[in-house]
Amino acid sequence: MKISIDETAGFCWGVVRTVEQVEKALDDKKNDNIYVLGHIIHNPREIERLSALGLKTITHDDFERIAPEKPLVIIRAHGEPPETYRRAEELGIELMDATCPLVQHLQNRINEKHEEGYDVVIFGKEKHAEVIGLRGVCNDHCTVVSTKEEAVEKINVNRKTVLFSQTTMDKPTFFEISDVLEDKVKEKYGENE
Repeated sequence: MKISIDETAGFCWGVVRTVEQVEKALDDKKNDNIYVLGHIIHNPREIERLSALGLKTITHDDFERIAPEKPLVIIRAHGEPPETYRRAEELGIELMDATCPLVQHLQNRINEKHEEGYDVVIFGKEKHAEVIGLRGVCNDHCTVVSTKEEAVEKINVNRKTVLFSQTTMDKPTFFEISDVLEDKVKEKYGENE
């Protein structure tokens, strides 16, 4: 049997960037209390490797416990909602924001459209870390869907609406949802601009 690995296989560039930032922070050791908020990536071997270098994984519930240590907490590639940044600041926790630039751009666009009065629809997994961050930038005033059937059922077609996607979702389903909404929504982003 011959096994071939595509030369483009591996982590996406946003994850590579985050891992490099974590490695640099661990190498610098300006702070021995280096944490990451949630698993750095969805890869147990990489989590183990970085843990062996000193990276500790925490949840939001750990903020108060670790605050006296003056830790460095890394925001992983998935990003975080604004509330996480506010809470860290209140507790005097230093953050290193390693959010993927694509996710940051998506957060900015969602916030912009929300402030312009659009109903925001996000194609994604409601409990996924990235989607939690996306929901946070619009104060959770959005609808998260994962199928075209959900979109038809949940979306108010009488309001101006804009559709975004979690960065790791599949394109064919996104376009199915887009097509369904295109036919039904009365006022769409771009239509009057």
